Amino acid sequence: MKNKQPVLYLLGIFMLIIWGCKKEDNSKIRNGERYYYYGFEEKIYINKLNNKLAVKYNDNEAAKKSTSDIASFAKGAEFLWHNERTVVITLNPNVVNNVMTLLTKDNNVISANPVYILASGSDSEMFFTDEFAVKFKPTTSPAEIKKINDRYGVRIIEETDIYTLLTVPRLADALEIANKYQESGLVVYSEPNFYMKIEFGSTAEYLPKETFKDL
Repeated sequence: MKNKQPVLYLLGIFMLIIWGCKKEDNSKIRNGERYYYYGFEEKIYINKLNNKLAVKYNDNEAAKKSTSDIASFAKGAEFLWHNERTVVITLNPNVVNNVMTLLTKDNNVISANPVYILASGSDSEMFFTDEFAVKFKPTTSPAEIKKINDRYGVRIIEETDIYTLLTVPRLADALEIANKYQESGLVVYSEPNFYMKIEFGSTAEYLPKETFKDL
């Protein structure tokens, strides 16, 4: 099964491109900014949900304490755990900015980002943490790879024949950095390592695209 992982990962990328295909003028603009990621060379637009945050912590004890504090501060907050360190928090939109401020001051928070849906009309929720995946062009030299990685403070955490998985600095925007890599001309593709919300009857779970490698 191991040798099938890169192929299935690439299939996951194709799935997101297909789901996200749309005309550019249909995408929403929030605060003068358009949100998008790249499906190879194509911009795929996404809308930010105003009541959900995706948070990744250093460890499970820090996650428990932080979410307990948030539950006390933001009445009615709901927590959907992906794993012991990663959680999607549903909040009253009026307190989202305050909660984000608390999270950015917490040194145990690795990433805190909005949850998105595709602007093409799909209601499938998606989020990312501190990781993104790229495929460097064959013509891209090791020196060029090191230079761009150093520029954005990015580290390599996994390499295969199909993709390289990278991690961004604490609280950095993996979506923005992934787009910068695509626009650099050094990669075939670059996109955040998305977690997709999958419905299982009356329950739901966020699954990382990497999960598709193990199917």
